[in-house]
Amino acid sequence: MQKENTFLSSKNLFRCGALIFVLLISYSYFADIRSEYNSINSFEECKKGGYPIMESYPEVCKMPGKQFVNEEQVKHIEKENRQARLHEDTSFISGNYFLDGERIYFHGGVATTSLKSIEKLIIATSSYKKADITKDTTLDTVFLVKAYDKREIVTGLYLGVAIGLSEGQTGLSLRFLSKDASYSLSSITRDTITLTNTLSSSTLRKFTIINNAIEEIK
Repeated sequence: MQKENTFLSSKNLFRCGALIFVLLISYSYFADIRSEYNSINSFEECKKGGYPIMESYPEVCKMPGKQFVNEEQVKHIEKENRQARLHEDTSFISGNYFLDGERIYFHGGVATTSLKSIEKLIIATSSYKKADITKDTTLDTVFLVKAYDKREIVTGLYLGVAIGLSEGQTGLSLRFLSKDASYSLSSITRDTITLTNTLSSSTLRKFTIINNAIEEIK
């Protein structure tokens, strides 16, 4: 009887020891999982951890209790949105420019002058282009301006540029092109503005910005 009790006691001790061992292993295992879970604090870490990536843009990595967005894609989206807003910006149609030494103020793309041959100037808002001509990481705006006399007849075509600055845009002196509206904006490559003669497509004129002035490239 005593041997039987001793055997049962030993058996129980073994069972208890085995249970404690299992509990310790389980605790260690779940502690490691918990530690790994708490250490994941970014999209990349979540992705490396093998958690599912949602089919969205930007991508989202989802795990129990938390999720992470692909910040690189978010930055890309924000950059595209900023660029889109800049390209859509038409603030250049209202501001100060210069013509023959006179300060000209445009409001909504229209300006009146005291010059004898010009009654008013109108910016061609449907054909402007934007590019970083001055290479200062801000977009500049290139556009054409038509001059009209008192009879509403076109008396000249001018090239205009609004230089982009961190606090806004500043207008340069308008550059005379021709007595008729025979030029259109063709392209802007690097720091060169190219105009095409609408009457002869083979006739090109090129301009650039030097010391905040529109200069023709000969």
